Amino acid sequence: MISNPLSLDFLVESLKGLMRSAPDKRTGKNCVYRMEDAARAAFAVFYTPSPSFLAYQRTMEQTQGQSNAQTLFGMSQIPTDNGVRTMLDPVAPHHLFPLFTQIFQGHAVGSPV
Repeated sequence: MISNPLSLDFLVESLKGLMRSAPDKRTGKNCVYRMEDAARAAFAVFYTPSPSFLAYQRTMEQTQGQSNAQTLFGMSQIPTDNGVRTMLDPVAPHHLFPLFTQIFQGHAVGSPV
């Protein structure tokens, strides 16, 4: 059975796969987080009702015992908002075109969102 290309799980896995091959200009001690972690954090911001993604996730961990970043996006380490921007700004938009193609094709064949 083919997975729904518009399901959250499928989109997150596709994003992770794309970002594993994303250019990463960081060196040395600046490489604490993986590019896929930064991309998942950026994607997860759309599910965050707070100006600070990291602060919201930390609050959820303290009050609920786990965060959306852990349960929905499979993240164990969460970069700061500025860290996400620093890591992802150098990535050219065309690197993510396959994900947009997947989304457009999913809509074209009527996959449920």
